[in-house]
Amino acid sequence: MPRGSKHHREKPSDYWNEVSKKVANTKYVRETHDDSFRYSVAPEIQPEKKFKVQFIDAMRPSLEGAAMANSNIMILEHYNIVIRKDHLMFNNQVKLITGGKTGHEPLFISYVGPGMLTAAVVGSNGSAPSASDIYVCLKELSYNHNSGILAIVPNSFEEVVNFGLGIEKARCKGILVDMVTIGDDCWESGKLRFGRRCLAGIVLAYKIAGAMAEDKKNMKDIFLRIKKLCMGTISCHMYKTAFIGTDLNAGTGLYTPEVNVCQIIKSMLDYLVDPKKYFALPIDTTSSYLLMINSYTCDRFFLYSCLKEVIQQLSYREINIVRIYAGTFVSGERGFSITLLDSENDIKLLRYTDSACSCHFWPRIDLRGVPPLVKGPTLPDQSFKLVPMGPYVEKKEFIDIPLKFACKALIASETVLNRLDATLHNFGTSILPAIQLINQRCYVETFPREYPYNLLNMIGFICQDNIANIQGTILYIFFLGAAQAFLNYSREVTVTFEMWVDAVNRGVDSVKAFTQINENDLSLLSSLSPFALTLKFFSENKSEDLEEMLEDALTITNKVLKDTLPLNAPDKMPGMPEVAGQTGLICLTAIVEGYRLINRQAEGKQRTPTISDISLDGDSSETNAETIVI
Repeated sequence: MPRGSKHHREKPSDYWNEVSKKVANTKYVRETHDDSFRYSVAPEIQPEKKFKVQFIDAMRPSLEGAAMANSNIMILEHYNIVIRKDHLMFNNQVKLITGGKTGHEPLFISYVGPGMLTAAVVGSNGSAPSASDIYVCLKELSYNHNSGILAIVPNSFEEVVNFGLGIEKARCKGILVDMVTIGDDCWESGKLRFGRRCLAGIVLAYKIAGAMAEDKKNMKDIFLRIKKLCMGTISCHMYKTAFIGTDLNAGTGLYTPEVNVCQIIKSMLDYLVDPKKYFALPIDTTSSYLLMINSYTCDRFFLYSCLKEVIQQLSYREINIVRIYAGTFVSGERGFSITLLDSENDIKLLRYTDSACSCHFWPRIDLRGVPPLVKGPTLPDQSFKLVPMGPYVEKKEFIDIPLKFACKALIASETVLNRLDATLHNFGTSILPAIQLINQRCYVETFPREYPYNLLNMIGFICQDNIANIQGTILYIFFLGAAQAFLNYSREVTVTFEMWVDAVNRGVDSVKAFTQINENDLSLLSSLSPFALTLKFFSENKSEDLEEMLEDALTITNKVLKDTLPLNAPDKMPGMPEVAGQTGLICLTAIVEGYRLINRQAEGKQRTPTISDISLDGDSSETNAETIVI
């Protein structure tokens, strides 16, 4: 059949169904060696189970229980935000906020109270809090308060990105807020792209910053003090063997054959204070240090045994310890961590760590009943009436049907995407709430299908608020970046194919600029980037048949994604596509199939203006080019 015909190719519509037959469930085997360890994945065919795991968000009852046990805090209604009850009475006092992933209590929520933090924002199901929740907390804290808000954030990719978005949104509203990140890990690894990881040392930063805030210090002084803290932490987790240099989730690290705790502590201190190590803490024998021993479990006998051995070995190294803190500051799997903070013989620093603090690491019981729930601030930027902006789409079915096709394809692919997820095995389930909400909005008359700028913005906000992992933030950045391309045109202009091509490329560029993710990383860009570049090439070369262009772009994208199958990555199944890139390919395939269905049912192509035919007065009657409105 000739190339110019619409039906010269048959696109396989069961691609992801074929993928699901090849994917097997996996089991993880930890292989131990003399000097290193790694995870290996062993395929194991298991019979298909008939039941479906229900992911229940248990954060809400947990926060309410924490508020019952601590009379100094309250929670905002509809948000996972813990806040001090007396924060409205702060006069000329800096407010402190933190937050991050759950699962390491008492971290975050138990450190809210007099002498420490003002508020904490936590995520759900092991994910970081969204930028919207962070903005809500900042808006609540800024009510009748002009002394500033300082965010103390763990140096993790997801936390830093979400807090950065929430803070930038607050700054646009005139809120005085700044952020400092804490990274105290002394483990040497070439895989840490975003600097040193955050371990238990962040608790010392909370204590010092809280004492300075109670002492009426300004935000600049607190920021500089926390920023220049000379602090280091080394962590160890113990299974049947020990692993040194782990993070809070017992990930990565170095396998050690030692079974004696004394030898394990010696190896840990070598990474912590040995000058030959790159991230080791610089030791000055004339200075004094604060020591914090954190046990990830409530094994006090084991904790105090480790404490005695650490103090003894530090004395051998002529390190002067002036303060000792021991307890479960951050919880996790069995193990412990050692933190050293250089006081630089500063009396003020010791005074800050010794100051009174009512929010201890074991909260006191409050028998006066359940604390009242307080309503959070309303967000006028999400409740105002929708104002159409940018060019419009003439036929709504060119938006409705492809979008419904994409939603149904992603919903049907939930099981496949879960199997492709090599870490949590719930990728398809995690994006399902957002996809279902978008699918429901497609049947509502007020859905802004005629104006792509408003449509993409709404989809971006839905993804950010309903996808409980970093993918929600990445999709938010992509859709909002794509929407900006339509602001170059007025409401009197009709949307053209070139505008959509420019929008997709704008969205890809926004993700690259904000997250430092590129095409070489196995991510959502593995499918979006080749699709966008191919359409841009066809658009610049004035290809005539739009259906041919879309089909060729989809073929190239599929080939690029297949080329990534032999690559290895920690969160990728061996021999299978990366889950985020496969999700993008499923969505793009469904959109193209939806457009082809509409195009074949139509009697003829709709004549619409192209970019080159749009004049300043909006006259496009003499256009010779022919494009399809999508």
